[in-house]
Order: sequence, then structure tokens, then C-alpha cells
Amino acid sequence: MKTIESDNNHMESFISLGINPQRVETSIELIVNERRRQIEQEGWTPDHDDKHDGNQIAMAAACYASPVPLRAHIEVSCGCREASCQHPFGVHKWVEAWPWDKNADKRVKLSRIRQLVIAAALCAAEIDRLQRNPAEEEAGG
Repeated sequence: MKTIESDNNHMESFISLGINPQRVETSIELIVNERRRQIEQEGWTPDHDDKHDGNQIAMAAACYASPVPLRAHIEVSCGCREASCQHPFGVHKWVEAWPWDKNADKRVKLSRIRQLVIAAALCAAEIDRLQRNPAEEEAGG
């Protein structure tokens, strides 16, 4: 755990953001804690993850990691967000890659740091899954 020195500038900056300046988790600690939360609270265990063999975990990680300007770059006059849209005036510049039910998508409710922490934890889960399934890893996904 990284401790911030208590000089007044750092203290005031952190306090103004609602952060305890005496205890700030590093990015790696945030990611490890998120992966632990995913397993313990959500039930996304290695056995559960192994069932997602269609790159869904990696796709979810990519979605969480994508910055808003990239996600917002969808220009479709028909209002449809599907890659297979056949409407005559649909212009697709970004295909939403979210692999699961839209109700499971919590990106808009989260801070940018939280989105990135979840993305990194999902990447770790996907790496672990591939390491448990070497034939799939060799195929290159």
C-alpha cells in the first residue's frame, strides 16, 4: 500500500477529492482487489470464466477500457446500434462489442478509473482462462 507524504499540497488535493491522503491504493492493488471482488461477490470463478470461450471476457475488457469519445463515435441515422443493420441510411463508425446483456453493462455509472480497473481485472481473468486452456491460447483467439 502506497502512503502519500503529508505535505499540505497533497493533503488538500486529496481531501478536496474525498480521498484519504494517508492511504491510496496503487493501480495494481485496485486491480487485484477488483478481481477478488469479481470472484467472491459476483461468482465469476475460474470455472465460470472457462465457459466464456468466445472471447467474451476480452471483449468486455475492451469495452470497459474504451474511452467515451471512441464509444460515442456511432453515427447511425436509423438509431440502430447493431453491426448487422441493413437500414439504408445507417453509417457505422463503431460497433458496440459488449458481449452480454445490456443490463449487465455498468460502464456509464462508473468513474473512468473504475472502468479501467474493471477492464484490467477482466484482462487478468482472460489471461488466466487462456493459461488454463493452452490449445485455445495457441489458436490466437
